[in-house]
Amino acid sequence: MNNTAEAIKITDADNDRLLKEMVDKSYTRCRLTGTFIDDFYNAFIATSPRIAEKFRKADWEAQRRLLDHGIRHLILFFSRA
Repeated sequence: MNNTAEAIKITDADNDRLLKEMVDKSYTRCRLTGTFIDDFYNAFIATSPRIAEKFRKADWEAQRRLLDHGIRHLILFFSRA
């Protein structure tokens, strides 16, 4: 591999690391609002009466925990890729 290709690879790795940090920090800021999960579900449910019906009897505490847990696992998976 020549020096140019090695430099590009290093730059790509640095960009990946920075992007991963940005995603993690962004979600951390979203969580700090205290309303992110509720805002997400309100917007999601408003997209369709069928979706609203599916969530009509939801355990909202469980839904909030599951969504937060899922997003954090996606970020963790992405950061290890």
